[in-house]
Amino acid sequence: MEGFEGPVGARTDTVGKVATVLQKASIEFLNDGEPGVRLKKRG
Repeated sequence: MEGFEGPVGARTDTVGKVATVLQKASIEFLNDGEPGVRLKKRG
């Protein structure tokens, strides 16, 4: 989705599906003053 110049041309449902797959792969999205992603801590 980001491999081209200009705004991302994905639909909202596509972005949601990508986010779901990443979360299932232990990726955690951050929005608490530290934007970005990280691997979820095991525990």
